[in-house]
Order: sequence, then structure tokens, then C-alpha cells
Amino acid sequence: MRWGILAITLAGCAFDLRAGSTPPADDARAADDVVIENGECPDGDGDGACDVQTWVCGTQPAAPADPLALARDLGDPRPKAGAKVAQVAPVYVVARAGATLQIGLDVQLTVDCHDKVCGVPLAYGLAGLGRAGCAFDDARFDQWTAQAPVTVPVAVPVVEGAYALRATVDFPDACGTTTSWYVGEPDTAATFAHVCVP
Repeated sequence: MRWGILAITLAGCAFDLRAGSTPPADDARAADDVVIENGECPDGDGDGACDVQTWVCGTQPAAPADPLALARDLGDPRPKAGAKVAQVAPVYVVARAGATLQIGLDVQLTVDCHDKVCGVPLAYGLAGLGRAGCAFDDARFDQWTAQAPVTVPVAVPVVEGAYALRATVDFPDACGTTTSWYVGEPDTAATFAHVCVP
């Protein structure tokens, strides 16, 4: 009778009991899902992005506008500026917790300093976590434009979840090292990329 019960029990198992076989792990996922090993996803090339880029942080957010148009007008005689952020790569990234990502983008600025020198930092950061730095930070005289491809470092949070990367024309005259937004955190419309920490 014991053999009959054992045979019935084993018939319902998905793994093979022959030599060399291994039962599946309890937390195994489909082959196209992000794999977690020792609390983090594998990152073979060390770029901060997980080797598998399947979005696993809930519903994938809508793609940001490309180009993303930003503006700031402090009113005459103070400076006003417009900015465009385009060709962001990657727009979506599944990242290893605590890593540093490099996000590429093309920045274009149009500035009116009203007959004086003014600085216009194009600041960026993760929503809810403060300003991370500036994609552009320069001071020039009167009316000027600037355009250049840039790469910005992004420190990936250690807490799992989905994060929006946002930008703003963030006066005053220089970027500095503050993590505070000068005029408040940019809203959802200022998002240019999304980061998922599995």
C-alpha cells in the first residue's frame, strides 16, 4: 500500500527523479523575467542595468514625450529659458539596486538673460528623491542657445519599485551640489525616463 501512495504522489510532480535531475526552485520565474540572485539581478557588463530588461514593476508607464519641452520664465527683467530633452536612451530601464546608470540624452536650450550674464542649469532627478544633478550647467551673456548630447549618472535606489526620472530648468545661476529643487519638484509631464528596481 505504501508503494501505491508513493507512486500517486510522484505522478503529480513536474521534476524527474532520475540521477542528475534537480527540482525547480520555489521562486523560479519564466525565462523572459528578471532573475534575482542574492537579492539583486545579474548585471554581466557592470552598466547598472539588469541583463534581462523585462519590466516587472507593475504596469509599464506611458512613454514620455520626445522631445520633452520644458520652460521657465521668471518675468522681466529676470531670465527666461526653454529646453528640449530628446533621444533619451534608455527610456525604460530595469536596474540593479544601488547601481549607477548612465542615461544618454540630447539637450537643447534657448535662453534670454536680458542683457546680462545668467546661468541656466537643466536639473534632473528621481521623483520623490530630490535633484540628482544637472544635464547642463553654464552661464552666458544675453540671448544664447546651446545644444549637445550628454550622459547623466543616475544613482539607482536600493528600495524596489518604479521611479520616474524628471528634468526642469532649475534657476538660480549654478547647479551646485544641493539635492533640493529650486522651484519645487517637476511634475509628471517633466518625466523623460523610467527606472524599475526589481
